[in-house]
Amino acid sequence: MKEDKQPTFDHLPTAEELIQAYASSEDVDTASIYYKRNNVRPKLNFWRVLLYALIVLCVSAVISLFVYDLSKSALWAVLTGVFVILAVIIVFLKRVVIWMVKLYQKLAPDSVRNRCRFEPSCSQYMILAIEKYGLFKGLKKGWNRLKRCVPPNSGYDLP
Repeated sequence: MKEDKQPTFDHLPTAEELIQAYASSEDVDTASIYYKRNNVRPKLNFWRVLLYALIVLCVSAVISLFVYDLSKSALWAVLTGVFVILAVIIVFLKRVVIWMVKLYQKLAPDSVRNRCRFEPSCSQYMILAIEKYGLFKGLKKGWNRLKRCVPPNSGYDLP
């Protein structure tokens, strides 16, 4: 059984000394087998996503029917419907990608999620990077973090 060792100082420690003392502890070392990751399982509302998709499809269908009524061309009606759906996806792409990462966090087993060697976890880092830097730069930063998530790399890393 592992003992709890608290670092002791004979003087008021500086911030660097505190970081060094606690970073060397096996409980807070993300590469240690004793490190306990707190995997958060986000709550996802599948019904809301289904409702949004249904609304987008209905609006697209109404606009397509309107275009068909004006032009009498099925090709233009279909193209308009596809364009509306793609436009909505592009507008909400950032939310879609974040939702997909949260879906991974919800469904991936702990044995997979605990392989991450960094804190915050790579999936949480991806969400933070997308929120902070935007979709494309955030995805690039998240992808680079995933490539670094192999031994001997580990530690605390924020976007």
